[in-house]
Amino acid sequence: MLQLLTTALITFYGLFDICFKGRAGKLQEAYDFIKKMPYEADATVLGVLMGACRLHGAVESGNEVA
Repeated sequence: MLQLLTTALITFYGLFDICFKGRAGKLQEAYDFIKKMPYEADATVLGVLMGACRLHGAVESGNEVA
């Protein structure tokens, strides 16, 4: 139970970090954060980054994430 809660909190923290960096235009930092996460990125995490790429018109970065 504790491990599940810990994993959920790490995922939650990661999503906010990626979202804030992405919205600030720091797409490479957000992408690097995803690559360094201790677990594999799921559709939610990648979707947040792709949304930030769309927001900033970073088509190439969005294609790399996809």
